[in-house]
Amino acid sequence: METFYILARQNGNAIQYVEVTKTGGTKITTDPKSATQFKSEEAAEKQKKHAPKKLKNYKIIPQNPEFILEVENQDTDQKQAEEAGIVMEKRKSFSQNVRNKIYNDAEGHCAICGQFVPYDAFTVDHIIPLAKGGSNNAENLQCTCLFCNQLKGSLNDDEMIEKIVDILLMKAKNDKKFQKKLSKKLKKL
Repeated sequence: METFYILARQNGNAIQYVEVTKTGGTKITTDPKSATQFKSEEAAEKQKKHAPKKLKNYKIIPQNPEFILEVENQDTDQKQAEEAGIVMEKRKSFSQNVRNKIYNDAEGHCAICGQFVPYDAFTVDHIIPLAKGGSNNAENLQCTCLFCNQLKGSLNDDEMIEKIVDILLMKAKNDKKFQKKLSKKLKKL
């Protein structure tokens, strides 16, 4: 699966993306479908250098083609929830106090991958997704990095882990080098 790169940043509770215009200019958008997909990190870095002040806090984030499908699927979350008889809460922006509490409770670490996330880069994730009947209550919120939040999409934590395990097992079944690499990592645990 081919990787591409986007430029994005967290701004409050919104994620902002970079869209390169037809004339080569830089446009900021909150629509992930409009984000420009760069073929390499170097191409994304070149765009950052093209507008250094405007893109100062933007990070280069690797993606795969499933990211766009996931974003498109988010549009159908409400309809799927209704078909399943779930009353879905609307997404909302969280106050600075709520965001601080979520971040401090996690001690700045992503609840999914465990990596440290700078305060200006963390995202608020719904443990039980809104599309599956989750709420905006504080006990249903967790600190995550942008990558894990996007990877998780509208899955709950257990569904996401199960999917990742399935992927790892399928990859290990067909790739001896990957088997050795995975085995070494597991032994370290």
